[in-house]
Amino acid sequence: RGGGCPQDRFLDLDALPFVPWHLLRSRRYFLWTFGRKTVSLETTRGCPHACGYCYNTVVHKSRWRAMSAERALETVRHAVRCTGASQVYFTDDNFFVDRPRAFAIIRGLKDLGVCWAVQGVCVEDVVLMSDAELNLIRESGCQGLFIGVQSGSARLHLLFRTGLDLAAVEPVNRRLAAARVPTWYFFMCGFPTETREDLIETVSLAGRLLRENPHAVT
Repeated sequence: RGGGCPQDRFLDLDALPFVPWHLLRSRRYFLWTFGRKTVSLETTRGCPHACGYCYNTVVHKSRWRAMSAERALETVRHAVRCTGASQVYFTDDNFFVDRPRAFAIIRGLKDLGVCWAVQGVCVEDVVLMSDAELNLIRESGCQGLFIGVQSGSARLHLLFRTGLDLAAVEPVNRRLAAARVPTWYFFMCGFPTETREDLIETVSLAGRLLRENPHAVT
């Protein structure tokens, strides 16, 4: 039926069965990133934010749900065992909402010796991380934190209700550079009402991030 799933009927992610990876025999179904065979996994769904351009407000009703850290690591072990992958790409929209859970997973990945990257990271999540946590991210085999900045225009962030404090972006970038954490920044252009001045602010911010962080990509 249309309209998505009612909030009280969202699936329990811990109860989902493992993906039957053993049925996939072809290389075409797997990514090769950073020179490693990579399997994509999702350990959370949704996002608590209400950004005006995002599908989450409709599909997930701005509700975030997660596998437990234990179940997430079981899922990683199963996927690696079945596929022979040495790297996991987490396609979660917002991985660090529950920081203790996230870092329990990261410590488990370090113990497993599995490299990893994560698609959904918010600037405000990194603001809350200690230097020790940033070092753990690097030491655990992280190949990339993919951080959504979207725009360098404060006007557009206000328009689309992102809640992002642009003043925090560059200090966060400097901390990530000092910790040598591989970082990928997401930007978008072509927003409704976006002006030339808005676009220049975005390009300028992206350029500053790259100049200040040799471990960053935009």
